[in-house]
Amino acid sequence: MNDNLIKNKITNYFRKTRFFDLSQIKVFVQSGVVLLVGTVLNEDDKEFAEFFAKRVDGVRNVISRVELMSEAITLQLPPLHSILSQA
Repeated sequence: MNDNLIKNKITNYFRKTRFFDLSQIKVFVQSGVVLLVGTVLNEDDKEFAEFFAKRVDGVRNVISRVELMSEAITLQLPPLHSILSQA
């Protein structure tokens, strides 16, 4: 599965799920490596986002930069290419 299909599958599921609030998570994919960036309300939402992304066909690895809303005063990340090169 190519990167665009992986991203679309994850993003669409995050938008449609009624059980978890994953609307503030952005999804980036490069060579099958998924980067999740954003904030969620609680640990269950964070864990589910990571769990679901890992199970999508074609995903080689998931890097999570998802923070709990209460802990995310500022979200300062290194450039995307440096995060993905760590995978």
